[in-house]
Amino acid sequence: MAVALSHEGLERSAAAVADELAVACDCDRVAIGLTHRRLIEVHALSHGAELNGRSRELREIAAAMDEAADQTVTVRFPPQPEDRPLITLAHAELAQRQAAGALCTVPMGKDGRIVGAVTFERRSARPFEQSTIDFAEDAVALLAELLELKQRLEEPPVARLAAVVASYPKRLLGAGHGRLKIVSAAIIAAAAALTLIPVPASVVAPAHIEGAVQRVLVAPADGFLKQVHARPGDTVRAGQLLAELADEDLQLELRRWENEVSRHETAYSEALARQDRAQVVIAQARAGEARAQLEVVRSHIERGRLVAPFDGVLIKGDLKQQLGAPVRKGDTLLTLAPFEQFRVILDVEDRDVARVQAGNVGRIALSTRPDDTHAIRIVRVKPVASTVDGRNVFETEAAFEGPGPRDLRPGLEGIGKIDAGNRPLYWIIGNRAFDWLRLTFWSLSR
Repeated sequence: MAVALSHEGLERSAAAVADELAVACDCDRVAIGLTHRRLIEVHALSHGAELNGRSRELREIAAAMDEAADQTVTVRFPPQPEDRPLITLAHAELAQRQAAGALCTVPMGKDGRIVGAVTFERRSARPFEQSTIDFAEDAVALLAELLELKQRLEEPPVARLAAVVASYPKRLLGAGHGRLKIVSAAIIAAAAALTLIPVPASVVAPAHIEGAVQRVLVAPADGFLKQVHARPGDTVRAGQLLAELADEDLQLELRRWENEVSRHETAYSEALARQDRAQVVIAQARAGEARAQLEVVRSHIERGRLVAPFDGVLIKGDLKQQLGAPVRKGDTLLTLAPFEQFRVILDVEDRDVARVQAGNVGRIALSTRPDDTHAIRIVRVKPVASTVDGRNVFETEAAFEGPGPRDLRPGLEGIGKIDAGNRPLYWIIGNRAFDWLRLTFWSLSR
């Protein structure tokens, strides 16, 4: 044992041990072999003998070692009268070819299995004494675990892993190894839970709150912003003035048409006094036209005063910094949402949209109150995708089930979870990775 531990590496350690055993057992040569893929391979010869160029000789020694290992007993050749009958064909052939007078092979066992063997050779015909055999068996029994450990350490990691896997069923089904059996049972139970037990699955998506109805107030005509009376977040009432456009030009136009109406009415009165029917008709027609133009101008002035169409909250349109700025007809100025009428918008990624349908239920947690969730129901899934923050998403509309949370305001954000049925736990954990792998393999295949 001391000699084996004093050398690094299997080959050097085994060669040193072979030298020691040759001296201790009065042998001309000692060969040490270890099991590899169910067959024994010679790893060392005593007296500094090189293994290279001895392939035939090493095969004969290995055959003798396998012969003893298969019978799991020490084989002595030539057999002595007190020995029990054993197969010694490989030993006889080795003795004939190597001109050996006596051979003895001791199997190397560990945990009930053969891990190698040691073959002792003498040139003389002096047979191996029983005391020498007993000493050899004790020495080999002590060295078996150490030499096998050195052999495993020199194997590549893949081979070591394969050996552990191959020995696993035997240790699991055999006696002892209680801790291994407990851990294995726990792993099997966990695997069964991952594979067989369905748990509720959900689709998680960012969400935000919008008004159920949003009224957009636009510029009625080209002009300039004169005054703003409300800002986003303000509560407004129906008819409340929100913003005004500059109307100086319209006021001039208004006075011009008022003068036109007055002038034509005067002409109408004078023609009526003269009983000039033709002039009466002309003045009357021109006065009507002027009144119509006057109403148009008044309408433009009135439309330039943007008022709230209903009670609600202003959600867009901070125009305080744009006073005097030009606006064009149709430009969006303000956006208004009604009180207590909201909808939930979820941005569902394209990989999850197939599991979301109208009627699915779920819950939403807002960032203002993450500990308070509220039930929602999917109303509609937009059929066209859009890009949000670099992600391809489908806008999904949902409504609150029952009364929504208090102090709800358009623009609040949170996280929504949509129920998607029951799925095994392994699918919930790894479905995105599986989908990515399937797409990758498909894209790489022909």
